[in-house]
Amino acid sequence: MKAAREVLSLSRKGFCEKYGGRIRTLEKNEAGSNEAGVCLAGAFIRAGINANWLLTGEGPMLLKDLELVPAKVVINADALGITLDAVRTAHPKASFSGIAKLAAKLYVMSVEEGVITDDDIVPPAQDSAA
Repeated sequence: MKAAREVLSLSRKGFCEKYGGRIRTLEKNEAGSNEAGVCLAGAFIRAGINANWLLTGEGPMLLKDLELVPAKVVINADALGITLDAVRTAHPKASFSGIAKLAAKLYVMSVEEGVITDDDIVPPAQDSAA
């Protein structure tokens, strides 16, 4: 905690005033006579310190230095093809880029609504009143 506080260029008092926590608790943590508590750990996280580094010493100290790993994108090619065909049929005179933009929006909305999954197209529920 001391190393993290020093990287932030803050005194114990300055750190506690800005991010929370008690000065005496911080002193005890830095001296090694206390285990880090949730409130003080939360203050360091709010200050931009990586929780993993704070608790284990592993990884970068600062959150801004964490390497972001992009999420794996999965596209249901069959569903995307059906979406493109439907948009092209509905708008036969639209430009290719216009069709692509609309199809992409419809595809994303369908995924968000659960109509399209990674490997299937879920039919709409049948209305029992019909």
